[in-house]
Amino acid sequence: MLGVNQSNLCQLGAADLDRVCGDMAGYGFASVRFAVDWGYLASFAGTVNYEPVERVAGALGKHGLTPLPVLGIHHPFVHSPKAFGVFTTRVVGIFGSLPAYEVWNEPNLWAFGIGTPKQFLTYLRAASPVIRAAGAAVIHGGLAAYPDHRVLWLRNYSPTTWLNELYAAGENGDYDLFGYHPYSITPAEKWTDPNDAPYGIDQITL
Repeated sequence: MLGVNQSNLCQLGAADLDRVCGDMAGYGFASVRFAVDWGYLASFAGTVNYEPVERVAGALGKHGLTPLPVLGIHHPFVHSPKAFGVFTTRVVGIFGSLPAYEVWNEPNLWAFGIGTPKQFLTYLRAASPVIRAAGAAVIHGGLAAYPDHRVLWLRNYSPTTWLNELYAAGENGDYDLFGYHPYSITPAEKWTDPNDAPYGIDQITL
């Protein structure tokens, strides 16, 4: 199955959404990875608008495309693992049984993160039973191949540091597949060839 990432489907109007989905199907793609951005869909108080999600489900189905929803991305101002479990339940209710759902995107970066690996684990555990109950696999959100870096309270975790802390926090079978983004940067945060990356996949052992 040939897949493509098109992150902003939930932000498109009906006409653009139909056109983009038609184009992806026309190019020969069978699966689409896209963001179901909790922070974008939620109000300041945490109320979530699921209409864009329903619209995406309809458009993908119309064009014969298999969804790969990425749940989370950003969090609303009012958030908790329990609330994320409710969000996951609603989204899974819209898409139903799929091959997989991905929980978060690059959670090791402060720009997307929900906190420390230990905090992320509580959100993963809120979502995993819901996803598995629908017969789908749980993908741990794809990690970015970045070095450890902190500016004030903002922190990026390297994949190795992230996984070490995740398992130290008690991770034990809460996901089925592991997401990893092979592009990378150097310790000076300059783009580099993934084959030469100092924080690449060769450094990760599960």
